Amino acid sequence: MIHKVGFVRCALFSSLSFLLLPAPDAPQALALLQSLSSQSPRASVPRRLSLYLASGAAFESLIIPYILTALQKGIPSLFSDLKSLYSYPEKQQSIQAYLESLLDAPDEPSIYLWTLYYLAQHHSYLSNHSLALHYLHLAITHTPTLPDLHMFKARVLKRCGDYIGAARAVNEARLLDGQDRFLNTKTGKYLLRTACIDEAHQIFGLFTKVHPKLLTVIPTFSSLSVERCSLPGLRPGRDAVFTISTRGSQCTSYQWQTQPRTQEVYGCRQSI
Repeated sequence: MIHKVGFVRCALFSSLSFLLLPAPDAPQALALLQSLSSQSPRASVPRRLSLYLASGAAFESLIIPYILTALQKGIPSLFSDLKSLYSYPEKQQSIQAYLESLLDAPDEPSIYLWTLYYLAQHHSYLSNHSLALHYLHLAITHTPTLPDLHMFKARVLKRCGDYIGAARAVNEARLLDGQDRFLNTKTGKYLLRTACIDEAHQIFGLFTKVHPKLLTVIPTFSSLSVERCSLPGLRPGRDAVFTISTRGSQCTSYQWQTQPRTQEVYGCRQSI
């Protein structure tokens, strides 16, 4: 088994080198990737890399099962996965045509829902926000209890400049799952964007457990900061990076390491 895994890895890295070769060598790399897919059917990397190299009818034969499998599993990040293919207009059109064909005769309710969600992200990425909101309306009417739909609706409204509507949409997502800290902080962030300071403090205070007023407990929170600076004695082109963990006014841990210099401005503090 170990030898098989090692062979698959070596063959995969060999196929990656073909991505840097001229177009006439693409069929050879595509054949190698398809061979890897047949040997490891559960591996997604060879199937995903094949989408870069394939074109025309070969691309359509590969993209259809790739999308259908993701829709059946209900993977919300499918659009983020395929977004890089949009630099090829013909591939973008093939993806859109197939997804729109799924809406004409949906086989399963879950496939219909995630197809609407993908098309909303697709059209919003192409700056067709009105059409994206149309698909989101259909999806929310179909399944109003999915927070992802309300979250993306808030993002589209924010891109349109409707910050109040965006804050209202993200708050609807928060109400669907009151135990989700991410939705809670997103709601507070959107409220701050609309200058609703008091409402944002109340939302943030739901997870502080110490005091409902956020500003009274911020000094007790744990934080992590990174300091990058140049020190004498280091090799040229390298900086010292200090990682400092604090809780309130006390330093709980402190460590440092050297890293290659990748920025032109040094000595600045970055909070992460």
